Amino acid sequence: MTRYHAPPGGLPSQTTLMTARAVFTPAYCFIPKGCFTDIVTSALPGWTKTRLWLIARPMSGFAETFSQYVMEVAPGGGSRTPDPDSGAEHWLFFTQGLATLTLAGATHRMEPGTYAYIPPATGWSLQADGTTPACFHWLRKLYEPAPGLSTPQPFVVNERDVPVRWMPDTSDTWGTTRFVDQDWVEVEAGDFIWLRAFCPQACLAAGPGPFRYLLYKDVNRHANLRHLR
Repeated sequence: MTRYHAPPGGLPSQTTLMTARAVFTPAYCFIPKGCFTDIVTSALPGWTKTRLWLIARPMSGFAETFSQYVMEVAPGGGSRTPDPDSGAEHWLFFTQGLATLTLAGATHRMEPGTYAYIPPATGWSLQADGTTPACFHWLRKLYEPAPGLSTPQPFVVNERDVPVRWMPDTSDTWGTTRFVDQDWVEVEAGDFIWLRAFCPQACLAAGPGPFRYLLYKDVNRHANLRHLR
């Protein structure tokens, strides 16, 4: 069974050295898993027995289109009114625990590895019903309609049921020339990286196991010019 990371919370001891890897630069933000402590959690209206770590939000001059939370919902907790903004679309990815997602009138069992897409103006609710907290990543973004394209339909799938699509013809041919930012940042399970648009990037799998990550990119739409007015 694939294992995923979920923040354990807690607080560092009084003798812990505060020389972690966290950094915020003009090109990227790196939040290591050690930053996910009790003292930086938040709560949301309409959610019970729930706390979250807010790891990305719209920021002028950096990234302006989405927010991302790491959610922790205790057994019996959840929400019937998860988001008051009916224009937002949502992506959920579960890493720990069990929950029931009611989406457009249908119920879905959410377990580690389960992914859900929720289009705008779609009713949904969630309740954690396992014996341990349900943890998941929740990404929110205002839906941008496009001429000739209908609003996507909701769906739920587990990543174990989706075959891997390998990049074709990449044997010793897929490389990157890094000419601007020469930082190399060591990462491990539970870390979060937020890259500004056009930030040069590359990755190297240096550990003993497979290297995998969740990736969100704001693509397939015109750049929004209205915020410049």
